[in-house]
Amino acid sequence: MNISKINDSLIYNLNDKIDLKSYYILLMITIIFFIFIICYPYQNISTYKLVVDDSYKLIVDDNFFPIKNNYLYINNKKYNYNVIEISGQNVIDNKTYYELKIDINLEINTSIIKVVIKRGKTTLFNKFVNNLKGW
Repeated sequence: MNISKINDSLIYNLNDKIDLKSYYILLMITIIFFIFIICYPYQNISTYKLVVDDSYKLIVDDNFFPIKNNYLYINNKKYNYNVIEISGQNVIDNKTYYELKIDINLEINTSIIKVVIKRGKTTLFNKFVNNLKGW
């Protein structure tokens, strides 16, 4: 092999000093980005099912309680409701579910409706701390 045929772009000068300042800046930007992601508030929502037959029955899990507000959203429309009755707990697939009989003003023909309940704003850090408390 002839040394003169080696491509000049493949030859590196190993005596060059690595510029650590640029790596520290990149590290600081990354840390600030992750802190921003962890502390940024977002809307905490839960999705449940509303069964419509002779009454309105909302199927919820343990995360629904305590009831903080009496608003739910169906297709991005806000509805006010009142809880009339809470049934006993049902365990399905190792998860506890409750059936709430609610009073709500709806004119919908379908029998099962997807319902969104907004729980207020939270951050990833608060969610992590609350999971540690429950653990």
